[in-house]
Amino acid sequence: METTNRDVVEIDLKDLFFALLDKIWIIILAGIVCALAAFLYTKFMVTPMYQSTSSVYILNRQNQQITSSSDLSSASQLVKDCKELIVRRTVLEQVIEKLGLNMTYEQLAGSVSVGNPTDTRVIEITVKNSDPVRARDIVNLIREISAGEMEKIMNLEKVELVEPGHLPSGPYSPSLKKNMMIAGLLGVLIACIIIIMLHLLDDTIKNSDDVERYLGLSVLGSIPDAEIMAGGKKNKNKKAAK
Repeated sequence: METTNRDVVEIDLKDLFFALLDKIWIIILAGIVCALAAFLYTKFMVTPMYQSTSSVYILNRQNQQITSSSDLSSASQLVKDCKELIVRRTVLEQVIEKLGLNMTYEQLAGSVSVGNPTDTRVIEITVKNSDPVRARDIVNLIREISAGEMEKIMNLEKVELVEPGHLPSGPYSPSLKKNMMIAGLLGVLIACIIIIMLHLLDDTIKNSDDVERYLGLSVLGSIPDAEIMAGGKKNKNKKAAK
């Protein structure tokens, strides 16, 4: 009969709590350092990006007050077709040429997104750029050129302007507060994990409880630390001398 010896590691949550509490200053410092690093990186290394949005309304028939049921049923497909036309190479290359942009068609297409609010014929064109003025100019020109293309190719009566592109008041990314918060929490988490791992891997004997836990032996008695006792006697003698 074979006997298998298995080492059982007992994790005392109370010990872990006090181990973390004992190193609380390290945990706080780690969070502060990581948050500061995120602040410096975001502030000086990341290029802020601005976005501007313009929206248009697609009309099948000009000056028609009542929309027919057939118009409503085809609205979804109509909007999808218009969204594809907006980011066509012919449209974006005209924008690059007219504004003198130092970018390729692929780069401009990657900065343009087209959306459509649910159950509407409104199309929203959004452009992201590191220059807020350029973002506004690009989105307005894309709207203008694509409106003409949609009217010509899809035989639409008119593409109505709902809202022109606005000048962004501030960057939409990166978020300084969000990055600092995430980095701070990550620093705290990493510090806690390291402290817990070091505590669990530390198998040195510190007290009588550790003797019973690791060696399985009963403690009959303990010898006081001579240096501590000597220090205590010196302190008493000093007090007595006073």
